Amino acid sequence: MRKEQKFKIAEEIRDIIEKNNGVFLVEFNNISVAEISDLRKRIKSNENSGFRVVKNTLVKKAIGEDFPEFPVEVLQGPTAMAYSNDKFIEVAKVLFEYKKETSKINVKAGLVEGKKLSPEEAEALSKIPSREALMAQFAGLMVAPLRKFLMTMRAPLQNFDNLLHQLKNKKEEK
Repeated sequence: MRKEQKFKIAEEIRDIIEKNNGVFLVEFNNISVAEISDLRKRIKSNENSGFRVVKNTLVKKAIGEDFPEFPVEVLQGPTAMAYSNDKFIEVAKVLFEYKKETSKINVKAGLVEGKKLSPEEAEALSKIPSREALMAQFAGLMVAPLRKFLMTMRAPLQNFDNLLHQLKNKKEEK
């Protein structure tokens, strides 16, 4: 590979790190081209997301001294970067689902919103519900007190209505 090509690739890697809020470093072993294409397709199904196999030396050159929080210590062996700007939780979910299915990949580390993540922290991130699910839970929490208040306000009227029905039934029996 020529020096110009290496420089261009290092710049692309640097752009990925700068422009995305979530970057995961993935190790892969004994994975076929079809399997890695499937993983790439799953990740890219989330908008503004991607997957790229990288050379460790080029990643080190790309980050230089500008990203002290980047997990350089894990740059050993075959490495790929899975990344996303705003759907990084979904990307983490895809990675850990794929890991569970095939056992051919392993998340080495992550960098999410400027914070270095261990593999365990990245897995915990993948277990967070989606944004839509969190919004639904929040809406349910907001409605619950109002529903309880409404039930409390209705209770005397319902009790009065029940009393009238009981009186009516009692008079009809006589």
